[in-house]
Amino acid sequence: MKRIILLFLFAFVIFSSFFLDKKNMTKNEYIPARYVVISDEITNKTAKILSKRHKMNFLGAGGGLAGCVNILSLSFQIIGPKEKEELREILIDSVETFLSFLNSNEELRQHLSHYPFTSKGIEIEVFIMDPSNRPIKDPNISIASTQGKSLIYMTFDSDDSYNFKSTVQEDYLEAKRKVESLHAKNNEK
Repeated sequence: MKRIILLFLFAFVIFSSFFLDKKNMTKNEYIPARYVVISDEITNKTAKILSKRHKMNFLGAGGGLAGCVNILSLSFQIIGPKEKEELREILIDSVETFLSFLNSNEELRQHLSHYPFTSKGIEIEVFIMDPSNRPIKDPNISIASTQGKSLIYMTFDSDDSYNFKSTVQEDYLEAKRKVESLHAKNNEK
């Protein structure tokens, strides 16, 4: 009987040491590719700058990084209501700032799905909240975002906050021209 107990303890110690060995535990640890690390650094830097510049709370980031940088996204929350013109400026500035950091990083260039990286690969979402931290509802814009080559403005139905009442889409390049035109007029004054 003692022999069985000793054999069991010996087997348990050997078995435990195998599974508790740190070297064995880290063998399957995910080590991200260098381009993933760089894109994360740029994403975090961009989020920090945009949060401060536009007085937004950073909510999160995402992306499509399988094999290369295909798409990157940032989500923010801002206190509103905000007019469409102000949200347009925030979205265009956010995308252009992100693109500037991405395209200027020489080490990352070879890992971009296309160079120069364009607004097509950037998604920005801005959730507009009231001062009590509840979603803004119609007639005010609830969510403003960029997707592909468009800016999208959505309003929540005031009777049912799970449904959108309206969605307005705007071409990215047209929106960018409007922002640049407004800045040019303001610089003339």
